[in-house]
This record gives sequence, structure tokens and C-alpha cells, in this order.
Amino acid sequence: MFLGYTSSLGYTHSGDATTTSVTPITTVKIENGIFDQIHITEDTSATTSPLSYDWDYNTVLSCSFENTLEAGNIGYSLSEIDALVIKRRKVGKFDWVALYKKDISAVDDLSFIFVDKTAQSNQEYEYCIVPLMSGDSSEGEYNINTVTSSFDGLFLIGSDNTFNTILDTEITGIKRNKTSSVQATLGRKYPYVISNGSSNYLTGKATGTFIEFIESTCSWDIDNGWRYRQDLMDFLTDGTQKILKYHDGRIWLVNIESDPSEDPDGHEQHVKTSFEFVETGDTESNEDLYNAGIIDYLES
Repeated sequence: MFLGYTSSLGYTHSGDATTTSVTPITTVKIENGIFDQIHITEDTSATTSPLSYDWDYNTVLSCSFENTLEAGNIGYSLSEIDALVIKRRKVGKFDWVALYKKDISAVDDLSFIFVDKTAQSNQEYEYCIVPLMSGDSSEGEYNINTVTSSFDGLFLIGSDNTFNTILDTEITGIKRNKTSSVQATLGRKYPYVISNGSSNYLTGKATGTFIEFIESTCSWDIDNGWRYRQDLMDFLTDGTQKILKYHDGRIWLVNIESDPSEDPDGHEQHVKTSFEFVETGDTESNEDLYNAGIIDYLES
């Protein structure tokens, strides 16, 4: 009832707007009033009064204006998920590779940075963040973005250290190793080739001039190059698996074979480091990366 400049709204939902269908709705604005709650849901079947303001799957936003304008579902998310998992796959491939798991117990846990050291160059990837639901650890909805990986030079990556260079880089002597034996027989011109087992791996040699690059001054620390190479030598001989990747897209999970060497190339400060490697795993395997210590999450 409207009486002059006054109106009577005696029922809880007397002032509700007439139900309409407008898509897409991108903004909501309320003003010139005192409001206890704003709640937007995609569920149009609700008939109870008063309406429930609890977060559920259909809730778009909900704000109680209790000393905050936060209208998201952080509180709901914390009660529904145990962890977030980051996965990656090459565009066009089906299987995901799990790389990282972040346990979630507080709001601050939802803000974090993860750097994927295992990506190869010149490759387009899909990355996703997947929530693990509370209770049964089942996976929630995949949130996917596409990223193109590209870098220069040669990288050698371990569990705790990374060495790289763009100077005098080479990968040579690549050899595919397949175990077999040749067996000659009496009365036959040609021998038999016997292949037992499924071994099939690469070996090769990598070379580069390793000098630390100082980003703040955009220069090479040539005078202390020997210190950097000393750390590199310790890294090469620690016996652990490493990722070796090159700017052209080649990438392997390797162990360093035999003894790495240093050779001056025309000047005592221009020293090339060489090492032989043997392929010992798959960089697209969550289990192989975990066993190598490159990542710290093993997907069950």
C-alpha cells in the first residue's frame, strides 16, 4: 500500500524485485539503504522462508556485511577441500602429470606460488588447479589455463639446485641404447639378433661455459666463475638424478655418467664444462619425478 510518500513492507520479501531472467549478469549494485545480507544463487527452486544463506554449489556470492564486504566462498571452500593439486599436460595429450600439492587449512594457504621447473622449451601446456575434497579426497572441478614454455640455453635441474648457461652450449654424441646380442649359427649365412628385456634409453654428452649471471647488473660474474663451476662440479657428482633440458625442446631425466671435466678454451677464465649423461627416467611421469626428488608429491 502506498500512502503519499510512505510505504508499508510488512512481509520479509515484500520488497523483493519481480523475478526476471537476464543473462549474463556481470554487476550487482545496492545503495540508499541498510542491508543485513545479499545472497545470490543459481537455485531458483528455493521456497522456504526465510531463505537459507548457507554456501552451496549453486551460490554465486553471499555477504552478511559483518565488518567485511567479502562475498566469496573462502569459508565454504575451507570446509569442503583438503588440498589443491597442480597438474600439467601437453596440449593435445590426454593424461595429466601431477606436480604439486598444497594442503589447505587456512585462508592464507589459498595464496601461493609454484614454479614448474620440469617444463620443456617450445611446448604448449595446459595447467590445472584441482581441489581435493574433504573426507574422501575425490577431485573437484578442473580449472585450466594454457601456457607456452620457452627459454634459452641449457638447464640442469636437481631437487634443490639449478644451473644454467647460454654460453657455448652443446649436446653431442646422442646414442640410443637397446640391449641385444648377435648370435652366429652353424649352417646359416646370417646371424640371429636376440633382444631380451625392454631397455631403451639415451646417452650423450653436454657442454657449456658456466658463469653466474647477475640480474641486478645484467652482467656475468667472470672473476668468480671458478666458484660457480666448483659448485657445479659438486652438483654433478652428488649421485642424484637431474633434469637436463635444452632450448630446442629436448629434455631428459638423467644421471651423470663418468667424470665431468673442465677445459680452458683460449683463456683461463673461459672454461668449458663437459659431462656425459644417461637417461634414467621419464619427465612426463609423476612417479619418476617423485622418485628423483624433483617434485615432492606422489599421486596415489
